[in-house]
Amino acid sequence: MHVHAEEVLFKPFTEDEFQTQMQIMLSVFTDDCVMELVPAAKRWEGRAQAAEFYRVFLSSLQGMQWAPQALVIGPQGVLDVVNMTGTLVKEFAGLKDVGAWVHLQWVIYFPWVPSAGKFKGEVIYSIRPL
Repeated sequence: MHVHAEEVLFKPFTEDEFQTQMQIMLSVFTDDCVMELVPAAKRWEGRAQAAEFYRVFLSSLQGMQWAPQALVIGPQGVLDVVNMTGTLVKEFAGLKDVGAWVHLQWVIYFPWVPSAGKFKGEVIYSIRPL
């Protein structure tokens, strides 16, 4: 559900589409969720800031595509390894070569909160060029 809503926003979207998909995406997170880019030392806390993270992320890359590499599901949460391609249209997460085609591998951890039945957010541990 979360991934599909996110992928809808990989294409050009209206503000109404963004808000609709964001409601779906954020519904899997706790109210005090944290979006963290560890290599860039950046954090967005709470649902409003999580939405801002996605707004910044989605507006930084054009023609984005994801190719899942590995998915590990356990009691602590979900670990997702994905290869991402797209054109960098503005600086993001330490990427500065605007206009360049990027091909990155992301390792994303979704920590699980059993008492809430939701994820605590996303922690991006590694962004590396392929």
